[in-house]
Parts: sequence; C-alpha cells; structure tokens
Amino acid sequence: MIRKQRGLTQDELGERVDTSGDIISKYERGVISPSLEVAAKCAQALNVSLDHLAFGIANTDKPGELDALFQEFNNLSVEDKGHIAAVIGAFVTKAKLQSIIG
Repeated sequence: MIRKQRGLTQDELGERVDTSGDIISKYERGVISPSLEVAAKCAQALNVSLDHLAFGIANTDKPGELDALFQEFNNLSVEDKGHIAAVIGAFVTKAKLQSIIG
C-alpha cells in the first residue's frame, strides 16, 4: 500500500487532503470511493500519478505528463470535471467486472 510505503498514517494522509483518517480508511477498504478531486489530492500527497494510485499503473514512459494534466484539472468547469469522473468511473467498473468474471 502506497500510503504505508510513504510512512503515513490514515490520519496524516487525511489531513493532507482535507478529510479524516476514517474516510481514508473507507477509501482503502473500498467501502466508499473518493471524488476525482479527492483522489487527485491523494495522489499528489503520495507523490504518485492518479493512474498509479487507482490502478497500480506506473507511468514510466513520460514522467510528469499525467501530473501536469491533473494540475490543469482544477481549472476545468464543474461540468467537465463531472464528465471526466464519469469516464474514469466507467473504467473502474470495467476493471472490477473483469476481475470478478476472470
């Protein structure tokens, strides 16, 4: 787990992303899912890309490219952020279904 590798407690990560350690625990256990904005904050706090945090995919081809995109994410309209969240959610659902059905 990346948080533990970084030597952070759930409370410490929660403080860095403006939430509580209890909420971080729920994210880690899959009880609830963070918004895209919170997930991006977690990735930034852990110094990893969002795709690495969400899917375990390390971006070694173009370091920093996704980080730059996520920095620009905050400049998007609420509507555009919603569209991006929907697309990412669809990929997450697809990956979960594929892992269930093998």
